[in-house]
This record gives sequence, structure tokens and C-alpha cells, in this order.
Amino acid sequence: MLYRSPRCSHCSVCDNCVERFDLHCPWVGHCIGLRNYRFYYMFVFSATLLCLYVHGFCWVYIKRIMDSEEISIWKAMIKTPASIALIIYSFISVWFVGGLTVFHTYLISKNQSTYENFRYRYDQQSNPYNKGVAANFREIFCSCIPPSKNNVRSKIPIPKEPSDSSRRRVVKSLSPMMRKTAGDL
Repeated sequence: MLYRSPRCSHCSVCDNCVERFDLHCPWVGHCIGLRNYRFYYMFVFSATLLCLYVHGFCWVYIKRIMDSEEISIWKAMIKTPASIALIIYSFISVWFVGGLTVFHTYLISKNQSTYENFRYRYDQQSNPYNKGVAANFREIFCSCIPPSKNNVRSKIPIPKEPSDSSRRRVVKSLSPMMRKTAGDL
């Protein structure tokens, strides 16, 4: 019986209600929503750039070995097995992380969350939150981050132990059958 804002959803993993819920990411260990989506996107985007950087400079290193020792590409690759391992690893990784970056870029351009996209929320109707590509990107990256609605620094009231007089009142209010068991306790 509480008010829930329109784009708010409950995360079953964290057991939290998240504003503009996007997804629960197991890699970063928390929910992605209104207050941290831009940081999640930048994390995924920078991981994609890192994969491309490692992949490209491993090839540059192999090319430098080829030019300095005047050998074929196959002999240069044999001389640097770590570069070959990194080329293979970064090539595989860039498909996953790059695909995630492209998918979230698409979602930002449509002003949609992953949760809304997978639930086909706006397939039959137009998305009421879509403001155009430029305004959608501006909303994600240039808007102020709203404050948290949870006050994590507030003091939690410690429940007081019931006194003997309150225990007696509870026993008196019980049925005759329960008084015997409550008195035995």
C-alpha cells in the first residue's frame, strides 16, 4: 500500500526498490538504476576501449618485432606468446563488452531501461519518456544525480526489553489454555 513511481521496480536479488531500475549486475554486485546508470555505462564503455587498446597494441608489438628482426609474422608471433594470448582474450572479450556497450547506447537513445526492453513495455505504444536522441543522452549524462531516499546514517532505534509488568499484561490477555503454557515458560 505504498506509492511506487512509474519507472520504479523491485530487485529480487537485492530486495530493494530501485528508481528507474535497469538491471542487477552480478559483475559489479548491485542494482543499476537512476543514480548510478551513467557510471555503469562508462564502466562498460571503458572496458570496451581497454579491450580494443590491448588488442591493437599487441598487434603493434608483433609488427615492431617483425620490423626490428626482419622476420615473418609467424616467427614474431612465436617470440611473443603472451601477446598472442592477449590478442585472443581481448578479441573474445570485445564481442561481449562491446555488444553490451552498443546495446546500452541503443537503450539510452530510446530512453529505455533493460528491464523495460526485456518486458516489451513499449512495443505496442510509443515510449512516453523518449525525448529524442540528444535530450535522452543529456538526461543520462548531464542531469544532476538526485539524493538517495534512504538515510543510511540515521540511527536505528533499539527496541527496549519488555518489563515484568508488560509481560504480566500479556499473560492476562491470553486464553485460559495459553496462560498455563505462558506461565510455564
